[in-house]
Amino acid sequence: MSKRSFLDTARPSIRVIFHRVAMLLLVVMLGTNVALALAGDDVGAPSLAGVPLVAKSAKTVGVKQCYEAVHQISERAVENAVHQDVLLDWDRNTPDTQPFFSMTGLEFERSSAAFSLTAIPSGSRGACTVLAERISSASSSCNEVARLQLTGYKPVPLVGLVTVYTTPTHPRETVTLIDTKPSCLIIRRQVKYDWVPRRN
Repeated sequence: MSKRSFLDTARPSIRVIFHRVAMLLLVVMLGTNVALALAGDDVGAPSLAGVPLVAKSAKTVGVKQCYEAVHQISERAVENAVHQDVLLDWDRNTPDTQPFFSMTGLEFERSSAAFSLTAIPSGSRGACTVLAERISSASSSCNEVARLQLTGYKPVPLVGLVTVYTTPTHPRETVTLIDTKPSCLIIRRQVKYDWVPRRN
């Protein structure tokens, strides 16, 4: 797996294309907050080419200031996925000035993963504070995952079978390995404050 950050948006292209975005289930509605589950089809149409499902959904519910952040970060995260479903939470009354929360289920040819993205407007320059987490698993041990993927990272034990890895080259990135023998749960977490997306 690549060691590049989700926030490294130098490669904008992805191979996922969707035929449509379908609203499937209204999960809960409490006051002005809404959680909604959406799904995307596997076969694409030109109008949605290159747009991750979570980015398309953010625009649909009225996210503007943080739309480019959601779009650019999710492009990197969903690369090579063959199917995506997404769960959203946002403020129905003021979606563009309040936090946007999402959890995307990713299906690849031989594996699955979850990608969580939170975007919060911060400042008047189109900046956003973002939290991105990718959750996946490996069939090998956590020691093997660390050996192959985390060269140069410093391990910091937490509780029991949980170890957090950090690196000075990405000070706001952590990789947490949870030993679930015979497998390993992998949580990649990255934070950026007042991030202004690159302009095309």
